[in-house]
Amino acid sequence: MKALPLLIIPLFILSCKGVSQKGQANYKNAKAGFDTELVDHFPKELTVTNTVYNSYIDEATNNIGFYLCEYDVDISDIHQLVNESHRKSIHVYSSDADQLLIVNRFVTLEKQENDEPPVIDTLLTNNELYEGLYPVPNFLQYRKAARINGTRLPDRFDLYVLEAKNTTRFSARYKLGSNPQMPVKWKNGYSKGVAVNEHEGTVIYWAITW
Repeated sequence: MKALPLLIIPLFILSCKGVSQKGQANYKNAKAGFDTELVDHFPKELTVTNTVYNSYIDEATNNIGFYLCEYDVDISDIHQLVNESHRKSIHVYSSDADQLLIVNRFVTLEKQENDEPPVIDTLLTNNELYEGLYPVPNFLQYRKAARINGTRLPDRFDLYVLEAKNTTRFSARYKLGSNPQMPVKWKNGYSKGVAVNEHEGTVIYWAITW
């Protein structure tokens, strides 16, 4: 099945009171396209006006995900989210950590744009240094995507993994095969969580399955 195009929906149709009703409805409809248990940590409604959400549905590369990026978030809301995420997370990683188990780490913007398959380094995929780590996304959709680390996020992001399991529970919906970009233990699975950059006031909610 041909992969659906990347959906990027910026919410710039705003009123002086916040996000428009149309923006709220579009966000809820987009989120409803994913399993409820996969996206239940996302906000029920949008409260940050400078917001972008997008989704990947690419069966060819085991790349299924929904993201919500909030910019210029109030610092008090950031602190509240950080406290809650610390309490609920199973692990916290830094975006510039030396070892991270990144889902679809070999996918690049250039190859996506040219509809080219990723070049997979099997030695890196099966590196024993990733044993015991939880998967985190390849954040290609971030508007300031970096090239200096595997997550594509700039430094100073903290990644709060709320849940991650090696299972076909969600990926079976898309009839995905084993992901060649992942270690044997994680050929299929899902990960959900929140990435926070307190310095920039940026929050990214993620939900991915492969």
